[in-house]
Order: sequence, then structure tokens, then C-alpha cells
Amino acid sequence: YRDDSYFANYRGVLSLPGKISDGYSKSLNKYWGLGAVVFIWQHEYVEFYYPQLIPGTTHLILNSTNALDQASLILNRSSTVDTLIQGALNTAKSVVCASCLALYLKDFFISMRKHFRMDLVFDNAAALNKVFQQSQINCHKDFVELFIADGPIKKHNHLKMRTLPPAASCKALLRDYFKLS
Repeated sequence: YRDDSYFANYRGVLSLPGKISDGYSKSLNKYWGLGAVVFIWQHEYVEFYYPQLIPGTTHLILNSTNALDQASLILNRSSTVDTLIQGALNTAKSVVCASCLALYLKDFFISMRKHFRMDLVFDNAAALNKVFQQSQINCHKDFVELFIADGPIKKHNHLKMRTLPPAASCKALLRDYFKLS
């Protein structure tokens, strides 16, 4: 195991598919902001933000046939290297930052809500109460809310979670917290 600061000592970092202590994707997310060229080993896995990446601008893709040639690019400080470093830093700031990930999750949940017409249940007290009863949800405890603080998303806003106060019943939870009656 190496601390994250250890990787900042290198001109390039290689992301290999597979698990590294806190997970492949989490490790890769850290690499973007190190100020190094990001190499990604060619694989079939895709992160949600991959469509926003541009090979040759944000990173380089390595495989068994091109690894030596691609890796040798970082030996010379060229405009290609500068472009790759800047592309990786831009990815860290605008794609995988905490607020970026929170916005992505927010947009994802909104899209899922619309696609599956969840408003028919979540915005209807009788329907939601029926779901609670059929699923044997305990409305007295264990309800949490995920949210992003009101106002424009800024650098330090994160997806947050708060525990809802215990409710006397599911109907009380719907009435008092969700404002559905």
C-alpha cells in the first residue's frame, strides 16, 4: 500500500483494472488530479464519465502492443505531455470532483424518477403508504435523506446524508416530513 502523495512523485500513473485497496475506480479518480500523465490499461469496463474523456488529450490507453511506445512519451517533456497533464487536471476539476459526482448522482436519480414515473408513488401519500405497508418498512427509524445543499453547486458542496427524525407512523412521516396527506 502507498499513500496517495507517493504517486505525485511520478510523471505518469497507470490505472490497471482490478481492485487496489479502496477500489479500481476510486484509485483512478485520484490519479486525475496528480499532475501526471494518466495511463489506462485497455479493458472492457466503462466508468460513467468515460464518454467525456479524449484519448491523447486526457489520458493514454495502453495495451500489450503499444505500452512501451506510449509510456516512452513521458520521458521527454513535450507539448503532448503538457496536453495530457492539463487534460487530466481538467478531468479532476470538472468531471470527477466531489461536486461533479454529486451532480451526476442528482441528475441520475432525477432521470430514473422521470423514466420510471416514480412521481406516481412518491408524490402520492396513499400510494407511498401502501408501499410502506407492503414492504414492511419501519417508519419509526432508519430513514435517511440524500441531498445537495440549496443554491449553486460550488467546490466544497458534497452529496450529504441526514437521518430523519423518528416518526410515530408511516402516515405521520408522510404528513410531517414529505408534506403529503
